[in-house]
Formats: sequence, C-alpha cells, structure tokens
Amino acid sequence: VEVVHRPRSPQGEVPSEGHAAEAEARVEGSEETWLIAPQIQLRIGWGRLLLQRTVAFRATAPLDAPCVTVLSVAGTYGLKDRSLAADVRTDDVPLASVAPVLRARLPEALSDGVLRLRLRVRHAPDQPPTVNGEVAGSGLAWTTPAWRLMGDLVVAGEATRPVDPHQPWSFQGTAALREGRLTGLEMLGPVTDLQGRARLSPERVEIEELTGKALGSPWRLEGTVRPGPVPAIEALLSSRVALAALAETLPVLRDQPWTFEGAADLRAVCRGPLAPSPFLDVLAQAQLQRVAVSGPKLAHPLTDISGRLEYDGLAGRITVTALAGRVAQEPFTVEGRVMAAAPH
Repeated sequence: VEVVHRPRSPQGEVPSEGHAAEAEARVEGSEETWLIAPQIQLRIGWGRLLLQRTVAFRATAPLDAPCVTVLSVAGTYGLKDRSLAADVRTDDVPLASVAPVLRARLPEALSDGVLRLRLRVRHAPDQPPTVNGEVAGSGLAWTTPAWRLMGDLVVAGEATRPVDPHQPWSFQGTAALREGRLTGLEMLGPVTDLQGRARLSPERVEIEELTGKALGSPWRLEGTVRPGPVPAIEALLSSRVALAALAETLPVLRDQPWTFEGAADLRAVCRGPLAPSPFLDVLAQAQLQRVAVSGPKLAHPLTDISGRLEYDGLAGRITVTALAGRVAQEPFTVEGRVMAAAPH
C-alpha cells in the first residue's frame, strides 16, 4: 500500500500535543484509492515510553474514501515486542457513500442502509491478528430478484486471520435482527415485525429464534443454515394460523366462494438445498380446533371440526387422523390418506 502523507505543521513534526495532516492511500500498482483523509488529528503520548517501551496514540480523521464518515482510532504500540492494540470506531457510514473499491467487497444484495463500527484490533508478531467488536446496521435493505428484506441488524463477534494468509478469516459471533420486514414472496405476502437472533460460524448459521407476523398470524422459526457452494437449511416452523388468511394464498381456493373460520396449530420441518433453487422436503402437522368450512359443493357447512392433518411434501401425501365435526347438526368422523397426482 502506498501512503501519501502531507503534514499540515510547518516542519512536519509530531508533537505530543497533536499533529494535523492529510493522507491518501492506494494499492501498489493500482489506481484504486483506498483512503482519502483530508485532515488527520493525531496525538501521541510518550509517558510510558521509558518504563514500558510503549507508545499511546489517538487519531481522528474525517474520511472521503472509501466511505464518508469520521474514523477514530486509539490504542498502544509496544516498541519492544511490536504488539498493537487499538480501538477503532466510525460515525454513521451511509452505504450510498461507499466507494467502488470497497463496495465490490460487500455483499451485492446489500443495497441500502447505514453502518456503524465498534472494533478492537490486536496483533503480536507470533500470533495471527484478531478483530473483535460489533457492526451495527440500521435501515438496511437486502435486495434479490425474488425478495427484499429490510431492518436493523447487529453482528458481534471475533474474526481471526488463519496462519495461511491465502485462506479466509474465521469468524465466531452472533447476529440480532430487529424491526425486519420481508416482501416479494408472492404467496405469503409481507412478513412483518421480524425479530431474531442467531449464532454465526464458518460452518453454519444457527437460528436460535426468528419471529414475525405473516397472514395475520405470529410465526416462529429455529434451525440451521449451512453456507457453501450448495447452501442448505434445516428448520422448524411453528404458528397458530388463521385459516381464512391462509386460504387466500392457495390458488385453488382464492377465486372460489369457500369460507374458512377458525385456526390451526401448525408445525413444519423443512430440509433441503437453497441453491441453485430451493428444493425443500417439508413435513407438516396441523392441529385443527373448532374450524368451520362452507362452500358451493357443501349442502350444509361443516362446523366444530377438530383433528390432525399431516403433510408429507416429498411423497405428496396428506394423512387425516381423527378428524371430527358436525354437519347439519349430525356428528361425523374422517380418517385416511389423500395422495396428490404428482408429489410436490
């Protein structure tokens, strides 16, 4: 990295009371400008130099590149063991201000929002450098051709560079989502009030809890996502579903004069790859409680329906267990299986 340093003091000294300069950094052999700091305020403390061979420093710099923000760095450097410990902070970083040199290294789907960094950097000659702290995002937008997720996200943890510098950094941490909203899912409609937390590692993302509202009902999800060339998910979804809103999402019922009243306690397990396109094996169970159904092919409405339905998505099979209700004031029971013409 080539650093161009332009002192603002007449002789270029670095007095303990402070020093002002401007700096610009470029990758060697490239026209990419990684850093533009029109003014750097630097303070160096010499008090521990003689006894501890340590220099304390503090710097503040408004940045024009690779993003528009104010960067603050404070820490110590050991002259004897060449160790570094520094706290790094930024003011708000609007994603719209991020320069192409940095934007190319961010997820392409991250399209809008504001970030704020609070990090601690540690490095010693015989140990790999580590970075811990948190990155907080507000008003973030994650946009894909199929859906758009908006919300506030905080990622906290520790990243360590491996011994082999050509390998990616390892990361262990947590993520917390607040005030999320998912749109663009045609059948489901908007999912609102998304809140959740997850544990992050290079091997997997463990969703401890993700809650939200969809189809007028609260939903809860937990499970594991495994990243990689072929990402996959295994998750448990549970909800108490309002059947009237659920029926509106089914094309076979949406344009028909059928009405549904009541709710069902739903639990579903989903497993399978997410790319190149999702292919999930779904096992679902719905417990009906005092449900009513009416429609053009029923001479009398079905009322007080209770029982259990089980759905096997891979086999295309619905199993009806102890389904009971009333029709024209007379009781009825149903048990059996329904097979789809082609499994879905």
